[in-house]
Amino acid sequence: MRKTLMGVVFVLIAVAYFAVDKFVLTPPDVDDGFFGTRSIAVMPFEIRSSDPEQQHFVSGVTDEIRSLLGTIRDLRVIAERSSLLFDENNMGIAEIRDRFNIGHLLEGSVRMSGNRVRVTARLVDTGTETQLWSDIYEREVSDVFLIQDDIAKNVLHNLKIELKEPLRHSRNVNPEAYELVQQARAILQARGENVGVRMYAAAKRAYDLDPDYPEAVKHLSVAEWFRAYDGLVSWEEARPRWEALEARYMELEPDSGFLDMSKGFDYERAFEWELANEAYLRALAKELTESELLRLAGRHALLLGRKDLSVR
Repeated sequence: MRKTLMGVVFVLIAVAYFAVDKFVLTPPDVDDGFFGTRSIAVMPFEIRSSDPEQQHFVSGVTDEIRSLLGTIRDLRVIAERSSLLFDENNMGIAEIRDRFNIGHLLEGSVRMSGNRVRVTARLVDTGTETQLWSDIYEREVSDVFLIQDDIAKNVLHNLKIELKEPLRHSRNVNPEAYELVQQARAILQARGENVGVRMYAAAKRAYDLDPDYPEAVKHLSVAEWFRAYDGLVSWEEARPRWEALEARYMELEPDSGFLDMSKGFDYERAFEWELANEAYLRALAKELTESELLRLAGRHALLLGRKDLSVR
């Protein structure tokens, strides 16, 4: 019996190490020059308002700009949580440059008044600690997506990055649905108690307002999973719903790594380590700015005993 048990343990360890050798948290075309001159951290935009509810909207503006820039293969965009840590720890430009070899920072602020929004953006070269570009935009709240597009284009222009194909545009979204998705996203990241109830409430309202808004579809899918996890509905009841939402999301965002990430998580829960590795690799090859993906991939590496990869 003991020999059998030891044999099983040996096989599991061997499989884990074989699998993790292939689990590299950067896609094949990312080398040691991952950071440097063509790298950027999109810092959290400041909110110039006394209304705390507007924080979700401002976070959404920042995140959308980061996502737009993240689609450019020649630009390395630092993930959201790293940018938040820089901000929370009050790191100066020189420290961010020297410790993390990040070439540029995008900073800004957002002020909302009624149905008007004022966005200020500035691009900073960390090497010289000088401002390369800045602009101020003032438009209707419903036009904030045009502002995000213009900021992304100006960043690429000033970094002298030529696009092989047009930069995708932000989708014009119902402003209330947009803010509700940011609330659902904040709940997901913070976790805490009653994630299923709270996340579902926000995501479902956003989905009802705009059923073709990809982020509303994605977050409602995740909320359905958490409702089952929290015991609010049965797994048999929730699974068809979240799988249908995942399929719809992939129709809307075919280049996203979300479905690969979801599959990686499912494989991991079933102890299918090699399949989980491959799924996470596919997801990471598609996007390196999604914090939830990086969290799950890092946790997966830790489960396999690779703390070095997990930290990376």
